[in-house]
Amino acid sequence: GNGWYRLSVSGSVTNGNFVALSPQDGDGSTGVTSVNGATIYLWGAQLETGLRMTSYISNSTTGTATRAADVLSVPLANIPGFNAAGYTLFAAGRLDTLDANTRPFAVVSDGTTNNRVQLYAQSNGVSTGIVAAGGVSQAVVGSINPVLTRNKSALSVAENAVKISCNGSASPEDTAAAMPTGLTMLYVGANAVGVGQFNGFIFRAGLIPQALTQAQIN
Repeated sequence: GNGWYRLSVSGSVTNGNFVALSPQDGDGSTGVTSVNGATIYLWGAQLETGLRMTSYISNSTTGTATRAADVLSVPLANIPGFNAAGYTLFAAGRLDTLDANTRPFAVVSDGTTNNRVQLYAQSNGVSTGIVAAGGVSQAVVGSINPVLTRNKSALSVAENAVKISCNGSASPEDTAAAMPTGLTMLYVGANAVGVGQFNGFIFRAGLIPQALTQAQIN
């Protein structure tokens, strides 16, 4: 906003070639016609390996810099109306690749895997919900398999009422599930302990402090 743009380019570079981001005139030439009094500000230039750009990594030296993977977390105490007795997790996202790991959309937990409610994609891409309480799995509900396409998933949880929907398609409800207690944190794009990041794009995700009906999550 306010005239600032985030620009990125990705690709494979062979020996002797290079990648550059630079201003150009509208005709696509590599030069820029100078304009008296005009100014261009550049900030946050970053070169990194991988197929996708990450968030800015601060670096005050001339060498390389690293940082821990991004983790978006929100204390449940900061979510107005949250009640551990019933709520709904939802997300719109797309996996980039499939691998041997599960990839979380959104999770609420006590900071461990013992007490958690997790909406995630299985290693085959199936949108799935799991409820664990006291270290015991209470419910696992799976939906359709969107594979590597953008999809919308929602997981509604309450005691003996765990429902899931993906792209408007419902799966059988689990009607025998206890609810976890001691929950403290909502993680988006990370698992119950804040690692195992989602491998792709999450366009929107959140928590609704109400256990929605099947019709509503569809």
